[in-house]
Amino acid sequence: MLEFITYLEPGSRVLDLGCGSGRDSRYLADHGFDVYGVDISEVAIEKAKRIANSHDISFSVGTAENLPFQDGHFDAVYAGWVLQSVPLHAGASEVTRVLRRNGIAFLAFLLNTKFVENGHDLLYHGSDEILRAYRDFRVLDQRRYVSEELETDKPHIHDAFILVLRK
Repeated sequence: MLEFITYLEPGSRVLDLGCGSGRDSRYLADHGFDVYGVDISEVAIEKAKRIANSHDISFSVGTAENLPFQDGHFDAVYAGWVLQSVPLHAGASEVTRVLRRNGIAFLAFLLNTKFVENGHDLLYHGSDEILRAYRDFRVLDQRRYVSEELETDKPHIHDAFILVLRK
């Protein structure tokens, strides 16, 4: 999130796609952005609304494949760890549609997750496949890294891919 906001102009209209309980939405609002949060979970959105404090954040229930906004509505889209769970081209199409020309997309994908105890893998989209889906964007930054979550009931290792794009 710290890196994402360096790409934004003050007062930018930002979509927090897959906002969950609204933690990142509140952070963005604290930094002066006009924030909209969308999540598929009604429970998460209700929690986000309750704990939004005095922030004027617009939260709504929706899916990444069918966002409830007009074309070009946002200056930026932040999608942290949600787009790997939807059909790749449907998610890319909606991000493209709701983002204005020259807008910024900050996208964090899981490429796969390996569960340590049983060796089971969850495979998502590959990085080349993701780049092809967003080929109409200019890549400002991309990186891949491994994140280990070993102190949980089900220890696992994530292969992650971060993209910063300009439409």
